[in-house]
Amino acid sequence: LTGVANRRAWEEAVEAAQRDVHASWGTRVVAVAIADVDRLKQVNDTLGHPVGDALIAATASALLRESPPDATVARLGGDEFGVLWVTTRDEYAASDFEGSLRTVMTGGDTAQQFPVLASIGFATCPTEESVLAAVEQADSNLVSQKRRRSTD
Repeated sequence: LTGVANRRAWEEAVEAAQRDVHASWGTRVVAVAIADVDRLKQVNDTLGHPVGDALIAATASALLRESPPDATVARLGGDEFGVLWVTTRDEYAASDFEGSLRTVMTGGDTAQQFPVLASIGFATCPTEESVLAAVEQADSNLVSQKRRRSTD
């Protein structure tokens, strides 16, 4: 359906990133984004599962397009996606990793005339003590954003 990696590939990428960070003596950064498609249940209930599937596929496509070419993009669950990018500090500083992903998840794309909208959380390692801690922090940031967006 999505053309992106699955949860098992994601977990393997997280493990490999942790090894890479430990071996790099502080010269590498692991950037993590966790995205959750907004209103998927509403879309499925009102417009049908084919439109919901198109929304999931469009979200994956947008993440793939806007992520760095060497990043891992994976579907983590029904409507949740992850992006994991291992890079140098300089390359990360020169990129707009968060900005480009945040922009594409705020309705720039459509699926059957329905806007692609997703809440998204970010974190980095070594700012967090481990890659797994960065994944957990990105997920926590996602939950915070989703709460803020639902009250807007």
